[in-house]
Amino acid sequence: MKIIKQVIPAILEKHDGIAIKKAYAVQEFVKCIHLDIADSTFVNNITVLDPKILKKLPPNCIYEVHLMVDNPLNYVYSFLEEGVYMSYIHLEIPNIEKVLKKLELVKSKIGLVVDGQTSIEKIYPYINNFKHILVMGIKAGFSGQTFLESTVSKVRKLKELDQNVVISVDGGINEKTAKSVIKAGADNIVSASFIHNSTDVSKVIMELEELFNIQKQQL
Repeated sequence: MKIIKQVIPAILEKHDGIAIKKAYAVQEFVKCIHLDIADSTFVNNITVLDPKILKKLPPNCIYEVHLMVDNPLNYVYSFLEEGVYMSYIHLEIPNIEKVLKKLELVKSKIGLVVDGQTSIEKIYPYINNFKHILVMGIKAGFSGQTFLESTVSKVRKLKELDQNVVISVDGGINEKTAKSVIKAGADNIVSASFIHNSTDVSKVIMELEELFNIQKQQL
């Protein structure tokens, strides 16, 4: 299976207007945008929650959502109805097994998240059924945190376990940390503050994308 490598801007915002503005700021330069969804249950933060925001976002991009919520069943289907490509749910939520069983019919649209302080081994039993894994480089909930160095070995172990799993890394991304996780086997780089806080988003995105090309040449 050929995996497309890409840089995916993340948006973690409470207000629709700011989220929409950030999406339009990057839409010319990427194919996919990552929306962080929090309702104060799983993490101590609240973001945009209404799936209908997708109708206001650039139509030329595809969208994935990171559901930082205790009960993703409250959100998965409504986001899918609005056209979301992938919904990521946390391995650490209560009743994860029951939730996954209820999502069996749409599991091709479901990815799993391993939080920054969770052992990567906890996701091993699910690898055969879920091919999209989001590895957090921080503790989920807020942008701008310091990258956890253990993330690199997590990515490496996952890729050694299954070459076909699509690994995204989110949190603490900068040029140095992106280079490290790409070398370890990451397929997607997800970044909020490093991209959106830059003075030139197109330049930052291109520089991160170039890291994939450099790694390919070194193989």
